[in-house]
Amino acid sequence: MANFEDFLNDYDLDEPQEEDSLDLPEFDTSAADNSYEADPVPEYNDDADDYSQPDAYYQDVDDGFNDDYEDDYKDDFSEKPSKKGSPKVKLPSFSGFGKGIGSNAILSIVVAISIVLSLIAIISSAGVKKSVNSDIKTLYSQMDSVISTNSQVLEKLARIEDVLDLSAQVAAETNSKYITITKQPTSANTVLGRGSDGLVLVFSVTASGSGLGTGSFNWQKKSGDAWINIDFDSGDNSRNTTYGLQLEVSKETEGANTYTSKVYATGLTEAAFGTYRCVITDSAGERAWSDTVEITKK
Repeated sequence: MANFEDFLNDYDLDEPQEEDSLDLPEFDTSAADNSYEADPVPEYNDDADDYSQPDAYYQDVDDGFNDDYEDDYKDDFSEKPSKKGSPKVKLPSFSGFGKGIGSNAILSIVVAISIVLSLIAIISSAGVKKSVNSDIKTLYSQMDSVISTNSQVLEKLARIEDVLDLSAQVAAETNSKYITITKQPTSANTVLGRGSDGLVLVFSVTASGSGLGTGSFNWQKKSGDAWINIDFDSGDNSRNTTYGLQLEVSKETEGANTYTSKVYATGLTEAAFGTYRCVITDSAGERAWSDTVEITKK
């Protein structure tokens, strides 16, 4: 029986052949030499995670065809296919990213970003500080306004207090209806040391009232804005050596319960010159005030 390969070599397919002239040889398909062997199929290796490629995979009967195949296609399949049979694609590696730029350039970029962020923080801080300073100035201005207002209020309150004190004083010094002053004292113009050679009358006041007595008359001398009581020694000759004055109180024979208080000079001192008045108080606490008088130096 002819070999199929010899048949192909002897038979010229380019020349036209008559159908009857074709003398086809009989082939023994059971013979190993006449059989056509297909390329071996790669076997998948689970342990190696790839296909094992026998050398016969890249061979063919025709050496020329095998060489062309290897030149044109073998490189395309140099990458072993994955388990599913598709070739693996080699992706670019990023492990060296940044090396091309240079470490100094990256450091410069980082420093620049840090400077920008610092400037932003400084600008924001300056804006906040400016806002806080403005609020503080506004608060100080409001506090000054409040202080000024409080000062005005306190000043007005002080004036009101003065008015109230004056009103109270006027009310307190309103003569009682139970005491009647029938004779007011008069001012005296005299010399220093007057009365040293004998008593000289300076002031006198006469008043009547059911509750009056010898102790109802109290003379006062003005010192600044205040009235100071003049202390006289007790006894028949009630004197005050500071001013050189002597007090005498007597009951009048005419009129119902009428008394007269007299002040004499017993040697006027420099301290005696000034303004005086007499406060008259009855047993019930009712009061009356005389006119103010003065002792002036002649």
